Amino acid sequence: RYEYQVFSQYGEDGILNEIFNRIGTTDRFFVEFGVEVGHECNTTLLLVQGWSGVWIDGNEGFVKKIQKNFQGVISQGRLKAFHRFISAENIEYIFKDAVVPTEFDLLSIDIDRNDYHVWKALHRYKPRVVVIEYNAIYRPGTEFVVPYDADAVGDGTSHFGASLESFTKLAEELGYRRGAQSFEAGNAFFV
Repeated sequence: RYEYQVFSQYGEDGILNEIFNRIGTTDRFFVEFGVEVGHECNTTLLLVQGWSGVWIDGNEGFVKKIQKNFQGVISQGRLKAFHRFISAENIEYIFKDAVVPTEFDLLSIDIDRNDYHVWKALHRYKPRVVVIEYNAIYRPGTEFVVPYDADAVGDGTSHFGASLESFTKLAEELGYRRGAQSFEAGNAFFV
């Protein structure tokens, strides 16, 4: 009902707008990883709307394009772009290096493999809203989590991430509730 797309891949821009209309914002700070070049991700519209944040991608070429194409907001200090390969073991160190606040408004996770394990490894950081890609081939009620392999990346198959059921259970363990999910894409929103 609230989906619309400006820079997001599907309707995530609209869903995020509605969530923050309902719960308000605190610091208008985001972290998103798996952004590619930043033209089709969940936080670009927020950046345009004056938010600040951090983008992290494991592809050095993508990060160089971000640094070129977004040099204005980078020079203003509103965006930091990092080339890092993310794992459950290093995510908190990356956040510390990027000077991410321990509590902030939005975390968007889309690394096509170890999303579940990376979110579970965030102990010191508590975003108010988490958007995460789930594996939609698993029907509601089915639990699935891909075995953790720190060096693995998405291979284009359906062997990635976790089911919506498994993410929902993890979210509850971490103190979140599912607030929405996108109709077309496999993204869930936890508050």
